[in-house]
Amino acid sequence: MSVLYLVRHGQASFGTDDYDRLSDLGKEQSSITGRFLAAQGIEPDRIVHGEMLRQRQTAEGLLEGMGLSMDAHVDSGWNEYAAWELTGVLDDVDPRAKHDSKIFQGELERGAARWASGEHDEDYRETYNQFTSRVDRALDDAVAAMGSGQSTIVV
Repeated sequence: MSVLYLVRHGQASFGTDDYDRLSDLGKEQSSITGRFLAAQGIEPDRIVHGEMLRQRQTAEGLLEGMGLSMDAHVDSGWNEYAAWELTGVLDDVDPRAKHDSKIFQGELERGAARWASGEHDEDYRETYNQFTSRVDRALDDAVAAMGSGQSTIVV
């Protein structure tokens, strides 16, 4: 049986000039996750990640933690949605959200609900339906690339 493992990227650098890179904790999380997967006897045939730096850094940390060396495959279908865009269209965003992760989370949830409603599609570069279709295609591609009994990790 083939197995696909979905791994969330490690902690990003919230509140800094470059949110896309992993924080030191995020790098450690990636390595620990790799060691955990290896301890479970998981040795993927393939690793895939989106185009974001934090996804690549997480994939690198996983491989390092697993003691593996392989080329990762990049698939933009796994890119995250633009969180800044979801909150940017709200008229009354709490200015503290830029540096307070709990406040940001609340604003992001409000923005995501607006986005997913489909009632304001013209406000977004990528609609919710386009996003889910893109991720569905990436999932189909990842599954199709696996042979019988193979495993893939997607970040």
